[in-house]
Amino acid sequence: MHKFDLFDETFDPFRTESYELSIQVSLSGFSFCVKDSNRNMFVALGSVPFEKNVVFTDDWIQQVSWIINQYDWLKNQFRKVFITYESPEFIVIPTKYFEPTKAKLLLKLSFPMHELNEIRFNHINNEKVCVYSIPSTLTNAFSEQYKNTKYVCSGYASLKNLLSEGVKKETPQMQIIFFSSFAIVNVLNKGELYHSGSIQTINSEDTTYHLANIAKQLDLNPADTDITILGKANYHDELLTLLTRFFGNVNSNSTIHGAHLSYILNPQKENYSTLFNLSQCE
Repeated sequence: MHKFDLFDETFDPFRTESYELSIQVSLSGFSFCVKDSNRNMFVALGSVPFEKNVVFTDDWIQQVSWIINQYDWLKNQFRKVFITYESPEFIVIPTKYFEPTKAKLLLKLSFPMHELNEIRFNHINNEKVCVYSIPSTLTNAFSEQYKNTKYVCSGYASLKNLLSEGVKKETPQMQIIFFSSFAIVNVLNKGELYHSGSIQTINSEDTTYHLANIAKQLDLNPADTDITILGKANYHDELLTLLTRFFGNVNSNSTIHGAHLSYILNPQKENYSTLFNLSQCE
């Protein structure tokens, strides 16, 4: 992660009450974008690494304060605030089997429970629920600062888009979303969600192996499977070359629907597609 920020000339730090703020937090830093709700256009984007990585859950109290103090305008209130915490630990459950009181028990079947984490869930649609954990110190600190805050599972926005758009396609759809140290893989076939989970990301060969293995386990022919990549790994070009040798149509996408980007932000739309898509998580 490297530090940068981009601001459209129309960005006004004194009218944040008409803006939507999205923040994506990892153990090594945070990224942000700002959407002007009146014009439905993103007008700011930035990324700031922490001075040192977060190690303990209690560290988030100080780190959230540090985040908000990076820019004076971040201390203001916003029309809406979306927060996502990068984590590979989540599950997707059919709504008909989901009971909020059993969310922790269900997540515990797949991942270890962290002492100071809280369990949250997002309804993806009428049929699917995403259950995940997030440090309570992080949510408490952000909620004290911002009134209209919504917390979102890492893979929520992309999976929601796949479930709404992928059902229109006849071929199997594999979606891979890159984060700092992992990726989320979603697979849709014949209108049904076959797989949603995370993989470690090391290099292009390792990632291609994981995707081919997932296809094999689901009894899908890679040559008949289309892949959409969201976000970029540091080996993006090599990965594209490898994937096109084994899979069907392979493309990078941003899936930003219903909103526009300032010309100054547009070159970054694929790199930060997950961040931009947070504003779809109403």
